[in-house]
Amino acid sequence: MTILQTPALVLRTTVQAEADLIVSLYTRERGKIRAAAKSALKSHKRFPGQLELFNHLEVSLRSSRLPDLPLLEQSRLLDDFPHLRPHLEKVAAASFLAEVTETASGEFDPNPAVYRLLLQAFRRLDREARPEPILWASLLRLLDHLGYRPALETCALCQRPLPERGLFFSAGAGGALCPGCGKKTAPAARLANSTLRTFQSALRLPPSRLKRLGFTQSVLQEAAALLPAYAEYHLGRELKTYRFLRELSRPFDRGKFA
Repeated sequence: MTILQTPALVLRTTVQAEADLIVSLYTRERGKIRAAAKSALKSHKRFPGQLELFNHLEVSLRSSRLPDLPLLEQSRLLDDFPHLRPHLEKVAAASFLAEVTETASGEFDPNPAVYRLLLQAFRRLDREARPEPILWASLLRLLDHLGYRPALETCALCQRPLPERGLFFSAGAGGALCPGCGKKTAPAARLANSTLRTFQSALRLPPSRLKRLGFTQSVLQEAAALLPAYAEYHLGRELKTYRFLRELSRPFDRGKFA
């Protein structure tokens, strides 16, 4: 008996028992769900090329003997983002957003805003040339939707309005710091006013206007240095895909991801 039919995004797949897959999905209706796709690696008729990372699917799930592991009965491909996959930097950005989502989300805990944000981020990565602005703007909004919004309007410690100069940023303190608190906090990194303003705009602007958000090279460098560390600190674990981002950036421009 089908217990749920819903759009979903593929966050991760794990091989189990030679031919089966455990598929981590982020669904519109129920949030994160881990589902078993029986014989997915053996039969190409049931899920023909559909259970790839990031794919946007319509899935049908039914209950199994394990209450927390429903069976993936059917899926219909809605979008496979064909222009995202050939580019390693876009794959790395999408992988990082998927890992943050999977790490921070409880199972069967719906959050439609997270589903919409991920879908929009994957669509933009598929359409647009530069993945870095999409990654950092989406990460800020994702952290906000997941309950980990950094303090960016007032000092994270003293709660006073932030001045124009001399700012700091600390993952442990919870975000931006005024000069006085920043000098007394270790570790804390310098935060340019232009970076702060860009971060604020990324959270304030409606999704339709995010494409117009200007990430200069210096802002990209600070975002790459500050935001992944903030995410790792508050999620309480090292994010494997961030190592991928850093390794990928080494032969190229250091301002991209690290």
